[in-house]
Amino acid sequence: MSTYPPRECGIATFTQDLLTFCAKFLGNNIQCKVAAFNQTALDTYKYPKEVLWQIDQNSKKSYLTLAKTICEDPNVKAIIIQHEYGIFGGIEGKKILYFMQRCRKPMLVTLHTILPSPSPVMKEVTESIVKRANMLVVLTERSKKLLGELYPESVGKVSVIPHGIHPTEFALQKKYKAQLELKKRTIITTFGLLSRGKGIEYVIKALPVVIKKYPSLLYLVLGETHPVIRRNEGEEYRIELIKLVKKLGLQNHVKFYDQYLSLPNLFTFLKATDIYISSSTNPNQAVSGTLSYALGAGRAVISTQFAQSKEIVTEDVGRLVPITNSSRLTESLLDLLSDKTRLEKMHMNAFNKTRNMLWSNVAEKYITLLKL
Repeated sequence: MSTYPPRECGIATFTQDLLTFCAKFLGNNIQCKVAAFNQTALDTYKYPKEVLWQIDQNSKKSYLTLAKTICEDPNVKAIIIQHEYGIFGGIEGKKILYFMQRCRKPMLVTLHTILPSPSPVMKEVTESIVKRANMLVVLTERSKKLLGELYPESVGKVSVIPHGIHPTEFALQKKYKAQLELKKRTIITTFGLLSRGKGIEYVIKALPVVIKKYPSLLYLVLGETHPVIRRNEGEEYRIELIKLVKKLGLQNHVKFYDQYLSLPNLFTFLKATDIYISSSTNPNQAVSGTLSYALGAGRAVISTQFAQSKEIVTEDVGRLVPITNSSRLTESLLDLLSDKTRLEKMHMNAFNKTRNMLWSNVAEKYITLLKL
């Protein structure tokens, strides 16, 4: 149960990848099917065949009907719910409780967000989820610790399974820069659905000093605007970023790719990258799929400080910087670019340290928890 492609959403992509590798692990013994959540009853996505149910996230009836259908189906052995407050209807996504309170099949809930100071409604919703779930999964050790402190009933139910990454061979940048016609450029990259929380403006402000020393530097911002943001405010944020680039005279050093990249195209850009930047402005963000993918592709990173980055961005793979701090971004870029041999070692370290995060390993852990 989750959002699901072609809906453009990080949780949707996560779910599809997890399902794909679970299906490979299980073979023909057990089929994996999806209940896909839509933002409104008017959404008309052309879903793939594994999507058996479409749920209007705001419709109580949809949740109750799904619970009844699943409970009465002897072929349904267990349910995995990918939980993010914003993808379920009601205040703090409380409508998911209509399903959970009536479902009698084993439920594994992956909690993608755990806030240290939840609102009263959020805490109440989360307590109910923790109580009803048979198993809970979080993506970092910090999230597990926080969950146990806030929701004592979770203790004994929680497993840590990292965000998955796709298998790919380690490669140096030269071949991929040539493919993108960027052979003579030093490439730094950020990718993902664009929203204000990405903190791109702080990276742009960090560049002028770096470019004076490394005039070949090019910052690639990959990804279209998040559909929810686009629906609410159009392209205001992207326009603001473009104005900032012009104000700082960086037109030859910042390039926007306003498109949702396929996985092969994304890996081409990542493998052409010298340094990946994860610049989230949310200190309570538990995990970043984009950071996971960059490290998994074997790229050194500079990241702002949030739960996952504090665990996996060590000195041998990159640098951590305070949130919204452009001057520290500048310092870290100058540091990493100053020693090419060290940077190449960081790429290899990032690749080697993330092999446990391969989707095949992640899927096996989920299947083992469910005892399928």
